Amino acid sequence: MPQETLIRLAKTILEFNWAGGYTRPGPRLYPHQWSWDSALIAIGYACYDQDLAVKELNHLFESQWKSGLLPHEVHDSHLKGEGPGGLGFWNAESDPRAPNDRQTSGEVQPPAHATAALHVFRHAEDEATAQEFLEASFPKLKAWHEYLHRERDPTEEGLVYIRHPWESGMDNSPMWDQILQRIQLEPGQVPDYQRGDLELVPEEDRPLDTEYDRYAYLVELFADRDYDEQRIRQDCPFLVQGPSPPSRRKGCCTTAFKAGRASASGAVFRCARSSSS
Repeated sequence: MPQETLIRLAKTILEFNWAGGYTRPGPRLYPHQWSWDSALIAIGYACYDQDLAVKELNHLFESQWKSGLLPHEVHDSHLKGEGPGGLGFWNAESDPRAPNDRQTSGEVQPPAHATAALHVFRHAEDEATAQEFLEASFPKLKAWHEYLHRERDPTEEGLVYIRHPWESGMDNSPMWDQILQRIQLEPGQVPDYQRGDLELVPEEDRPLDTEYDRYAYLVELFADRDYDEQRIRQDCPFLVQGPSPPSRRKGCCTTAFKAGRASASGAVFRCARSSSS
């Protein structure tokens, strides 16, 4: 297929999935805003529509928690669905650190956002507007990375942890099977939930019910602990910081989650300051 055709089709998909403030990763299965999806989508928009790229990231940044947490999902209030997989018990809106005007999850995804913001700036046709965007974004990005350092790397090892497969960006990877299988649940420990993928995804391509039970259990555990990372760390059965042993390695969730001083974030800082130098 010619490159021009691929580009045209990609733009058509983005246009179809545009929801007015963000882009839906999938109109039916994933109708809300997902964090690192939006970062990557903004990189795509930056190639031909600076305004859409800025709107995509700003909608996410406006949903940031006071703690700096950048939620992995921002719920579309106009839709009846209850978020990923039909789960309706995030209970994040009751947290005083969560945004007052939007419903979000209390999980995160890989921090690709500084890279995306920098890409938008470097490919902008309107440099003045891009400079304003970068200056406004930097405090958000700084708070986001500080959250990861402070809350997800408490022993300052340079790697943050994830506490749910959905935080990895590789949700259903076999990489998590061994860890999840160690979580043995009694019937009373499985929360009530309704899956949203049963009619949209072929059975062979979706997680087993036993896997989803564990996903739901972890989400309820976070809510029960008021999304307090110190309390969550005490007994969360899914805390992943490093890659699997080389003989079993199928991927490495921590590559995108390195908590070292991110070069992209530093570049955003330098660019944001350039107008005053």
